[in-house]
Amino acid sequence: MFHNKEINAAGCYLVKFYVNGVPKGVMVDDTFLVADNHLEFAQCKNDEIWVPLIEKAWAKLLGSYARIDGAFLECEVMHILTGAPAKYINHDQFLKDNSKKDKHWETLKSCD
Repeated sequence: MFHNKEINAAGCYLVKFYVNGVPKGVMVDDTFLVADNHLEFAQCKNDEIWVPLIEKAWAKLLGSYARIDGAFLECEVMHILTGAPAKYINHDQFLKDNSKKDKHWETLKSCD
């Protein structure tokens, strides 16, 4: 996802997403909102910055931080992050109807 593999002295990072299957680079800097000495939004262990960088690029892609909260299904996000095909499957339907469990298992096996 990152064009830069190392910390950049200029603080600029290019993050790649796949919008409608087409790679799109989003440039962000490493300036983050901080409150009480902690990052305001996404946080990482060990002082890594890749998670807040992805979050900042994602917010820039969508237009604001407010638009990233619940805007997409998880499978849509995975498709945009990786470019790989993704499909949403509601597991509740298989708990209610045992006859669909075998079909669901075959679907899961075919995805591997």
